[in-house]
Amino acid sequence: MKRAATAVALVVLMAGVARGQQGTGPSGHSDDPDVVIDSPPAKPADPTSAVVTAPGPAPDRNRPSADAGALEGVRALSVRDGEARLVIGGVERTIRPGDAIGADVVTGVAPERITLVRGASPSAPSGEATVVVAFDAQGRGRVRVYSLKHPSRPATPSFK
Repeated sequence: MKRAATAVALVVLMAGVARGQQGTGPSGHSDDPDVVIDSPPAKPADPTSAVVTAPGPAPDRNRPSADAGALEGVRALSVRDGEARLVIGGVERTIRPGDAIGADVVTGVAPERITLVRGASPSAPSGEATVVVAFDAQGRGRVRVYSLKHPSRPATPSFK
């Protein structure tokens, strides 16, 4: 009984669709001149600009990452492709790709930027984080740490 009712409803629906398409022209509109298809006028754009604010103080974009580690306060004396002279913790060092700074390994030295990998091992050569140190015109370093895994989340247990 339920199938028969569904079949009848489907046939009625298809007949209604077929009947509705008979009077349509190539544009999909009815050929009947008495039928007017209209839409409401477009809402005009609001020319005034809105100011959006968030509670609390604005973040300081010049502060180093909380995970800067040994690179906090780093200053560049000179940076060129493949080599940089830096002051790290009050000590001048010349670094090249492959050198270690604390637990970080230098992967690239380019003008105005040094990239390092943190927590690299033979089983995980990409490490746990990518560290980028960008230098401004005065040689001040800005350290950013991009973690590849959540630092406070415990490792997911493996099931056998």
